[in-house]
Amino acid sequence: MGVLTFKKVCFAVFAGVLVSQLAGSIAFAGYAMGQGQVAGQSKSYGSSHANAVHAGDWKSLSPQARQERFENLSPEQKQRWEAHKAERKAEWQSLSPEERKAKFEALPPEQKAKLEAHRAEMKAKWQAMTPEERQAKFNSLTPEQKQRWEAHKAERKAEWQSLSPEERKAKFEALPPEQKAKLEAHRAEMKAKWQAMTPEERQAKFNSLTPEQKQRWEAHKAERKAEWQSLSPEERKAKLQGLTPEQRSRWEGHKPGGRQGGGQ
Repeated sequence: MGVLTFKKVCFAVFAGVLVSQLAGSIAFAGYAMGQGQVAGQSKSYGSSHANAVHAGDWKSLSPQARQERFENLSPEQKQRWEAHKAERKAEWQSLSPEERKAKFEALPPEQKAKLEAHRAEMKAKWQAMTPEERQAKFNSLTPEQKQRWEAHKAERKAEWQSLSPEERKAKFEALPPEQKAKLEAHRAEMKAKWQAMTPEERQAKFNSLTPEQKQRWEAHKAERKAEWQSLSPEERKAKLQGLTPEQRSRWEGHKPGGRQGGGQ
């Protein structure tokens, strides 16, 4: 499951950045509806009825049409919009994950459906990207966005590491079949790469890790070793019989060294 963590964290962080962008979009909607000022309009929408009509008009617009309206605002209106956006953004960032979820759940069904559809669309785009495209996406972020990305990544990473093996497995099993298949394929690919390495290449890979990564590596190795030692002779034999010929060959070559095979 450790191999799966990075992809999950990456997507989760990317989703967090998207949520922040969605919050900005909602903020603009709130501002435009509250101000009642759009392209070429000098008339004031002071009454609640006029504001309701204008709100309905705004919700019916496509993202492109909304952007056009924004571009047609006066410099003063744009300045007020930017100030309002910054205020809403700061308010959103000050919320805990539970409060953000509560805000989302309080939205009207129609608005929730739109946001869910947008999230699914962005998620599909992210999953279709190559590692190089994802890195390019990250590199294109502003310093502030990168800082939020890293903070969110650290938060999700800490959350994942606090889970027990059983909880991690339960999280994996709860994923949609398509996502599980992709993660399993990625895991198999990474496992094949690792198994194809020579002992020297594996040691070089280990030496290139950060102190924190080395600590997790050693903890995982100790966990696997303890798991192996807890098996009965019959269970160990069954595990060995399930190895491929290549794995058996490496196992037999590894045994004379006197090291435990359970951590491999």
